Amino acid sequence: MILIVVCSWACVLIFAWMVESKYHWTRPPYKHFALFAAAGGIATVPALLTNLFLSRETAFWVYSEDKLHSFMGFFLGAGVGEEFWKISAGICLVLYLLRKQQSLRRIDYVLGFVTIGLTFGMIENLFSYSHLETMILVTRGLISIPLHAAMGMIHGLAVARSIEYGRVSPVFLGYSAAVVIHTLCDTWSIFLSPELARSALALTAMLFIGLGSSYWRRTPEVEDLDVYSV
Repeated sequence: MILIVVCSWACVLIFAWMVESKYHWTRPPYKHFALFAAAGGIATVPALLTNLFLSRETAFWVYSEDKLHSFMGFFLGAGVGEEFWKISAGICLVLYLLRKQQSLRRIDYVLGFVTIGLTFGMIENLFSYSHLETMILVTRGLISIPLHAAMGMIHGLAVARSIEYGRVSPVFLGYSAAVVIHTLCDTWSIFLSPELARSALALTAMLFIGLGSSYWRRTPEVEDLDVYSV
């Protein structure tokens, strides 16, 4: 029980804050958020298989002594792979909801994809890092979970804009941005000293928390153009 709390406390707090700070006049679509959470859980399976394939069948292992191989392992596994499966799971769910004529606003899409990132990060903590010391898991809640949430916010905004404008380019731009950011956050430890890498990661987390909070507060709860349905 303690392990679950340590691995998930940041996810619960971030989700609760986003709901409490935004849904004042309308009801949060909790049923849809539960589906997004399920999508985040499903996305962890192919992401894990992708990382296992890279580590066992290629030279691109994240813990390789060769810096280039380690970088490529993070880039292909965490950056390209994890972000692809997260945004793909979310898009499949969105298409399903649209087919069922379920209306969602921009804030619902953004928080939905954030929920995917939070769920993904929590399961990642439970199954990949639960053997680490408690304080390290707490630190991941302060740094890694907010970064997963930030990637979800990028995906959610990209998908919402793609639906609004009827173009796929926002999805590709959002996905590409998430890949670059995720890769850089994971690979600073390869090229920087441990102290500098931890400082850079902490500053990045603070930056995205600030930017994400600012964007979330400025996004209207209700607006004429933020309801999409078929």
